[in-house]
Amino acid sequence: YCTEKTQKEIYDFVVDIRKKQEHSTFLMDLKYDSMLIDSIISAPVCSASFDRYGQLRALSGITENRSLNIFHNDLNSIFKTVFV
Repeated sequence: YCTEKTQKEIYDFVVDIRKKQEHSTFLMDLKYDSMLIDSIISAPVCSASFDRYGQLRALSGITENRSLNIFHNDLNSIFKTVFV
């Protein structure tokens, strides 16, 4: 687990490397790049994923609500509950 400060420092490093374009690789920070892309597409940022147990992981963390588990509910219902 990394602190928010450490995550931000890593992301700043990734962005700096991208701007220099000295390498033939493309670095991506999954969390912050997803948030950036999401903020361009929609506001407010509403990025979400599911852990290996099917539990929703939103920006605020893991939810314990069983109704937000992809193995117990459909995606449409979950997103309506969380993001509407």
